[in-house]
Amino acid sequence: MKDGAPGLEQTLPTAILAALPDTFVLFSARGDYLEVRAPHREALGPREGVVGRNIREVMPEAIADRLQTAFDRTLATGEVSTVEYTLEEAGDERVHEARIVRCAPACLLALIRDRTEERLTTQALGRAEAQARALQ
Repeated sequence: MKDGAPGLEQTLPTAILAALPDTFVLFSARGDYLEVRAPHREALGPREGVVGRNIREVMPEAIADRLQTAFDRTLATGEVSTVEYTLEEAGDERVHEARIVRCAPACLLALIRDRTEERLTTQALGRAEAQARALQ
């Protein structure tokens, strides 16, 4: 952006991240939280004290194992990995989808999206369709 406002190339990525409703986490290859940006609900465990800790200290074991497997696969292949998982938050189960990309030789970026409402809508539509078929 040569003709843009001075410093725009430095502020544009930050502005884009701030505008998105998703959680972004920068991880080391070992699964250490390097940086977290979570504008709303926490999708990767408790927000306090996460940076500097490992996913195995923060997440339930089964989810941490699945994420680490995806990290290893993404680092080895360079391909995007997707992991869907469920966490209990304030008494509710929330469904999250993590899309993981390599962003440096030994770093990964995870974009975390809350898919709970989408999942509930899909389930409700499935039930409605089943009821409609039963009525026919």
